[in-house]
Amino acid sequence: MNSVAPNFNISSHNAFLELFPIPFFLMKWGVDEMFSQDNLFFNTVLKRDFSYLEKHLFNNNTLGNELKSALQEFYTTGTPEKLEIVLYDDNLSIKVLCMALSKFMFEGAEMIFVNVIDISAYEKFQVHSSKLISEVKDLEHELRSSKLLIDKYIPISSTDLDGTIVECNEAFCNLTGYESGELIGKKHSLLKDRATVPSVYEDFWKVITNNQTYIGELKNRKKDGTPFWIKTRVHPKYAKDGTKVGYIALREDITNRKNLEEEVFIDSLTKVFKRDKFNDFLAKEIAEFHRYSKVSSLILCDIDHFKNVNDKYGHLVGDEILIDVTNEIKNSLRESDVLARWGGEEFIVLLPNTSEKNALNVANKIVKSIAEKRFNTVENITLSCGVSEVSPNDTLNIWFKRVDDALYHAKDTGRNRAVYM
Repeated sequence: MNSVAPNFNISSHNAFLELFPIPFFLMKWGVDEMFSQDNLFFNTVLKRDFSYLEKHLFNNNTLGNELKSALQEFYTTGTPEKLEIVLYDDNLSIKVLCMALSKFMFEGAEMIFVNVIDISAYEKFQVHSSKLISEVKDLEHELRSSKLLIDKYIPISSTDLDGTIVECNEAFCNLTGYESGELIGKKHSLLKDRATVPSVYEDFWKVITNNQTYIGELKNRKKDGTPFWIKTRVHPKYAKDGTKVGYIALREDITNRKNLEEEVFIDSLTKVFKRDKFNDFLAKEIAEFHRYSKVSSLILCDIDHFKNVNDKYGHLVGDEILIDVTNEIKNSLRESDVLARWGGEEFIVLLPNTSEKNALNVANKIVKSIAEKRFNTVENITLSCGVSEVSPNDTLNIWFKRVDDALYHAKDTGRNRAVYM
């Protein structure tokens, strides 16, 4: 539009008109050929901002046909507040709003002051804004629906930095059997299963207090005492200013999976681990020794002359002896120790973080407790034990072979004793 220039005589007022920061043009009305360039004045802002509409609004310094028609309609029918004109340029559609703000007399002629605004972008923004609002409403609906599903099916609780529960959802209450009012203000130790070793919770607090996410499997108890297993993820919780204010825990009920594992890995008679599952613990322990030099020891136990018990009293009595011996061994162990039935009348114990000397003390304690116990039907039962600490060159087989040799040495030297190698 740089070709458009004022041509009628308003030069004395030109500087004043150019001070206006809005796009506008002036038109002398009531004369022949009033749409010619001699009767038009276009200010600099209009020429700058609407140069891309030159062939539509202005043609050879005259008004375009669309604008002419609109202004003629305006002049003959009255004074509308605004005129809207839609212009098309190939694939471009632009809507222009022309506002006839005032009429005034200049040098004996009637003048019209017309402000021009491109409202296409505004209307596109309105359409886009309406679409965004609709999408936000849809998202809010989805979030509400998702929250309902989460509250119903995913057990979640939040605590302060000390572990006191400050919030819990419906699914968490359904899982534990408690009402929210019974949980809020309490700690999760309310749900703790007494068989869980303290080291589990020590590791848990070590992770989350270092601002890391804890992922683990925990055994808990419902309000009525029913045991259940969860896989839990505990994340640090932060305020808007970045200050850590507590923790949030998401849980998955894995009780059915754990029950299935128990059927597969737990000895049905003695209720301790089977040999295959114990091998998993053993492999993990020896790997940690080679990586962290974490010392551990094994105790391999065998009931002396157990075949004679079965032959003389029958297998039912033999089963009772196995159960009683298992319980006696358990009573001599820590919660962190792992006990398994190795096969027949043999039992094996893994003692993490235990030297051979301390393991031998535990084995002697087991031997003594069995020898002093009075069993039903069979009064006297003795036990022999082999003891061995893991060594730097050990594989799983080498380690086990050494503890097995120690057991046979205990039997060969009189039974009812513990020997270490």
